[in-house]
Amino acid sequence: MPASSPSTMSFLVPNWRSFQNVSPGAEAASFSRCCRFSLGTLEVDCDPATRSFALTEQELPGAWRWAIISDQGGVLSAGCESTQVAAKKVATEALYHG
Repeated sequence: MPASSPSTMSFLVPNWRSFQNVSPGAEAASFSRCCRFSLGTLEVDCDPATRSFALTEQELPGAWRWAIISDQGGVLSAGCESTQVAAKKVATEALYHG
């Protein structure tokens, strides 16, 4: 089997941002509308190809919510993990490989 060339392989590197680092405006408003628990723990990663985004936020100690939000604001999938690292891993997989 021939090796894939860099031009045929696509590597998406997650670009998680904390809500505090999101510029005020429509994007920040969209993210905050989807937050259920804590803007202080909210982190987002956007998929420019679909304009959907993933979020993680702490629901309770030991409970991290993750969700995939469509470009229209609807929840496409969601769940809960015991750590933020695990929530980001699941959310990244769902966002880019869903």
